[in-house]
Amino acid sequence: MVGEVSMCGVAMTRALEDGSPYYVINYDDVSGRTDTVTSGHGVSKTVLDTSHAGFDRQSRLDLAMIYARLCKLLADQGQTVVIATISLFHEVHAWNRAHLPGYLEVFLDVPESARRNRDPKGLHAAADQGRMTQMAGRDTTIDLPEAPHLTLDTAKLSAEVCLRKLLEILHGA
Repeated sequence: MVGEVSMCGVAMTRALEDGSPYYVINYDDVSGRTDTVTSGHGVSKTVLDTSHAGFDRQSRLDLAMIYARLCKLLADQGQTVVIATISLFHEVHAWNRAHLPGYLEVFLDVPESARRNRDPKGLHAAADQGRMTQMAGRDTTIDLPEAPHLTLDTAKLSAEVCLRKLLEILHGA
């Protein structure tokens, strides 16, 4: 199954091949509490502690805008920035298109069954048991991208096809 980390790896490989400086922003590391930025020089730094962030729409939107502005800060310095985030807000998509040079939006359309199977933090189980509320796409609405540059339906496409399609759009960018 293709996920955000796989797709970031493909984009990083492209940046390495053409010598572009890049940063990858992992919006949620394994601990579920911090965000890391990894540079093309092998430097990995924790930049945000998100353990205090709420799951309500406004808290998620505020955090998504922090990521968007961080991407802009790095992109304005000539860096290639890859971010895997669940920022399903039309206002974030519009802001990114207006402010990020070379912005490419890739939407991974992943079935709920697959999301449940690869739920390392147990969020789906917690929501099922009533221990978590305001889960995006379950208790609160999400804004699916209206015009992504690429949509990858992971229920219909193999991981290999998804990765090939991502490489095609990156090489055409």
